[in-house]
Amino acid sequence: MAADNSNSIAMIYAEAIFELANERQQMQTLRTELEQLAQLIKDNPDFKIFLENPVLNREQKTAVLMRIFKNRFSPLMLDFLKVVAAKDRLNLLTKIKYCFGQLEDKQAGRVKGVLTTAIELSDSEKTRLTEQIGRALRKNVTLQYQVDPSIIGGMFLNIEDTIMDASVKGSLRQLTKKLRSQTMSKL
Repeated sequence: MAADNSNSIAMIYAEAIFELANERQQMQTLRTELEQLAQLIKDNPDFKIFLENPVLNREQKTAVLMRIFKNRFSPLMLDFLKVVAAKDRLNLLTKIKYCFGQLEDKQAGRVKGVLTTAIELSDSEKTRLTEQIGRALRKNVTLQYQVDPSIIGGMFLNIEDTIMDASVKGSLRQLTKKLRSQTMSKL
């Protein structure tokens, strides 16, 4: 439950900085700075510990961040960091960056998904399926491909909040469910 809450909070901050970046035509700058910040957190465990350290108060963290990033980040990003630090949400910076990317994708009509098949597809089959799915959704689709022999045949597609199960395994599961239902109704 806590993870869901932190994701919701991160999205609120991402939406705020996204709107400001859009208004001020600084989308590319903000995206780059958020990526740099997320990379710094990933590459430097000490920095991550600093951001999450409950012993340091918000003002101390803000002062350190301003010293570190004063000449490296835009004024908009610096102000954003001040707000995030003041609200004690520095631990969400990586999630905020991820949510910011989701908002950019949505604005640009891009969607990401996972296509699972029973066997490895050729590059031409992957390209054809990606194009067909993109046309059907009227969006720019990026798919990650997975192989799972347990689906027997067909495919399993997961895009955003939509799941399409066109696998043999899924069809067999539906058939079994239908047969059980019919059997139970006759008893």
